[in-house]
Amino acid sequence: MPNIFETITPNIKAIIFDLDGTLADTIPLHLKAWQSAGQALGFHVTDEMIMDHSGTPTVIVAERLGKIYNWKIDPKIIAKAKVDFYLEHKNAAGKIKAIQPIFDIAIKYHNVLPMSVGTGSTRIGALRSLEDIEAVHYFETIVTATDVIHPKPHPETFLRCAEFMKIDPKDCIVFEDGAMGILAAHNAGMKLIDVKAYL
Repeated sequence: MPNIFETITPNIKAIIFDLDGTLADTIPLHLKAWQSAGQALGFHVTDEMIMDHSGTPTVIVAERLGKIYNWKIDPKIIAKAKVDFYLEHKNAAGKIKAIQPIFDIAIKYHNVLPMSVGTGSTRIGALRSLEDIEAVHYFETIVTATDVIHPKPHPETFLRCAEFMKIDPKDCIVFEDGAMGILAAHNAGMKLIDVKAYL
């Protein structure tokens, strides 16, 4: 396996980063929030169920899992509970930390290549996480679930990043950890690095 910096080959003209679990170490908090929501509202949820839909907005995860597992609760109620618990757990934990091996790429290529963030988080949540890891200024474009009609695994999130950066999708590389985000990068025709291999 190459050094992670060696994945940025000379033909790469732009870099796109997922946020949760790629740049910011938020996945444990998200999983804890889902468990808390399940306990509060009386539905069964496992970490594996959530990770299978990683990268997808919370309300859509609730809709999909609700259909699969026959949850009798409005997905919007589930999503609100999950978000509320996430904020509660985050406040208790303090500032989110960066995932350094991936964040180091953003540091190295700042002002060298165009860079953007494409995330399934809301804009408010994404900016909050980026502010915690002191990374907002590294990215000229931030595309969130708030900004798209079709979230991951649809390619719209990453394609909009490429569009804003004015780079052909085939010349972009995506750093991503989530199952749905990995599909989205493939669907966008972009090069992909699954960051889990480097963490």
